[in-house]
Amino acid sequence: VASTVESNGAKSNCSNAGLTLVQKRQVSSKLHPEVKGVATVLAGKAVRFRSWDGKFLHCHSGRVSVSDVGSEFVLQKHGSAALYSGDSVTLACAGRRLSILQDQIQVGSPAQIGDAFILQKQQGDGLLQENDAIYLLSTKDLQALKVEGNELKLRLAENDQGEAFVVEGLTGPRNRWVVVPDPDGFCDATLRCHRRLKVSCTTPNGTELNFQDCDHEHRPWSYEPCFKSPMGACIDVAQSDCTDIPGSWWNPDGKTCQEYAAPDCRHNEMVRSACGQTCNGNGCNPKKTLPVQAGCQDDPIYRSAFNWHCAWFKQRNCSAYLFKDELMKACKKSCKLC
Repeated sequence: VASTVESNGAKSNCSNAGLTLVQKRQVSSKLHPEVKGVATVLAGKAVRFRSWDGKFLHCHSGRVSVSDVGSEFVLQKHGSAALYSGDSVTLACAGRRLSILQDQIQVGSPAQIGDAFILQKQQGDGLLQENDAIYLLSTKDLQALKVEGNELKLRLAENDQGEAFVVEGLTGPRNRWVVVPDPDGFCDATLRCHRRLKVSCTTPNGTELNFQDCDHEHRPWSYEPCFKSPMGACIDVAQSDCTDIPGSWWNPDGKTCQEYAAPDCRHNEMVRSACGQTCNGNGCNPKKTLPVQAGCQDDPIYRSAFNWHCAWFKQRNCSAYLFKDELMKACKKSCKLC
């Protein structure tokens, strides 16, 4: 359905057939050289916006500024995936939509809907293609985005300068997520016995960036599972540690890791999780050394299903708990068994 918009005293029709939403306006701007587009820009795909001096729009600390490192923006609209000059879209950076606060552009919270912007090609109408220079206009008052210093501002094009940005597709090497285990981390029983991983955003050559510079739709999982015994004890060991849990209290068979055989490693998930070094052989190096329970002592690594260490049971009846078989093997001293 076509609509009519007043602009500078003239009327202009618009529709979804590629006509512009507003008249071509005399915007005093820094012009980009005309470059023929090489591919159609589609809604839902990530792009970067390059300014006239070769810098890029960048999301950081809840604001949009200009930087040598460009953030990835996703253009979102209802209907077809193809984008045309004159389309109204929302812009998302790091999974959060951009919003307007006075004359500034901010990265909203995950719950915010975000504000809409009009994509206006600098030259011509029709499909939006990569390497097209476009204006980004607020749908509220048709102010245009403009770079001032390192900040992005909204300015009335008739009274000030708008700014055309080149739309760049992400066809080459992209920033990437890197995940590294943290053997010094803490396996948290309140997180269903998981431990936080070290997740970082880097360039293809390994330079570390801010999280906003990577695609959050494909961010890897930030936690790895730790060993959880059949009775629910959460132990500070994950498979990535390549470490054997000492002793035998942690399994119903009463075996140490060394007493289990190769078939157990292949078919028993509990054994694989508890006996990283034994099950991997020479395939990995232990990342940590765990203390060994000796004689009539409590196992210092034991934590019950309620995250209680052995010392918590000193004044309690260990046999009254559902996990008593495991508890009394791991906490011999506190349970007064010797």
